[in-house]
Amino acid sequence: MNVAHQDVAPATGKFDPFPAEKPLPVTNALSAHRSIVTMSAVVVEQADSSRSGTGWETTAHRRLEQAREAAGLASDAPLLGELLGFARYLHVERGHSANTVRAYMGDIGRYVIFLYERGFMQGRSPDCNELVATGSGAVKSWLASRLPDCRRSTLARNLSSLRTLFRFLSRDGLLADPGEGMKSPRVPAVLPPCLSVEDVDTLLESTAGSDDGSLRDRALLEVIYSCGLRASECVGMDWTDVNQELGVVRVMGKGNKERIVPVGSRALDALAHYRHGWTRKRSDVDAVFVNWSGSRLSSRSAGRVLDRRLLESGLSARVGPHSLRHSFATHLLESGADLRSIQEMLGHASLSTTQKYTHLDMKHLSEVYDRAHPRA
Repeated sequence: MNVAHQDVAPATGKFDPFPAEKPLPVTNALSAHRSIVTMSAVVVEQADSSRSGTGWETTAHRRLEQAREAAGLASDAPLLGELLGFARYLHVERGHSANTVRAYMGDIGRYVIFLYERGFMQGRSPDCNELVATGSGAVKSWLASRLPDCRRSTLARNLSSLRTLFRFLSRDGLLADPGEGMKSPRVPAVLPPCLSVEDVDTLLESTAGSDDGSLRDRALLEVIYSCGLRASECVGMDWTDVNQELGVVRVMGKGNKERIVPVGSRALDALAHYRHGWTRKRSDVDAVFVNWSGSRLSSRSAGRVLDRRLLESGLSARVGPHSLRHSFATHLLESGADLRSIQEMLGHASLSTTQKYTHLDMKHLSEVYDRAHPRA
């Protein structure tokens, strides 16, 4: 990547990171990009904290100031402040998760870098009016520049991030939306990885044991597979969300949508053994799944648990926690459950989304055909 020229101001002899009439240096743009993404995470985490009050605004604005200094922008540059408002809009009004907000802000940060590198934007005090004024031509140029290195699904998300930002900026009708009318790249349908019932049994057998790690890992994997939960939903559970008597759990899904999901007897037994057998100190007494320090387990740590157990069980499949969710849906469908019920348990707003999670092997399809077709 080319680094822009570095000028020395003749009067002071100090390095001027953003000379007049010249684009933002790439190194500073990258610093600003990282700060924007980090700042968006602060917005989400602080806005979610019941103890924060308005404290998240102080923290976020401090990060904004760091980003402004890293980019060499003027103290009154409104761009970062407007992006802060967009990050809060995504999380508070649209109900997007922290990961989604970070992904959106990351895409926008890369787009801003592209605009400065190609000279579409320049100046010490950019704002979102200037961002929108670059028009659809700049958007198309950016997507075309990413085409050799990105999959179509990534490009579709990049465009979606910009469209959402443009709609946010133009919702008062004062700005035109340069993304209006642009079509997303067609993304080919890809079957998600799925474990067989035998593979799931083998995986869970690797957690046999009475030590803290085995008890927690078995309960974690049993709950994800028994309920078809996302990793974030599972690690976000509190003990008050588990109803042993009714055999259900309450989870908070995407968009802060709450749903009640049935949980199997084996998963409930695993939860009970884990709860009473855990010997380490819990700093988070509400969280169901905790790490070695006693705080709530993260989604990434849940993925590492699965990776370790796959290795110990000798399974060669490269799957993540979401694959257990795919397996849950597929095994239910193979056993005769209707797609509408599976949709409710997975928490999908659209039935077409549920269909992507369910894929049947040819042996099962042949058996269904033989049973159902009158001339089979």
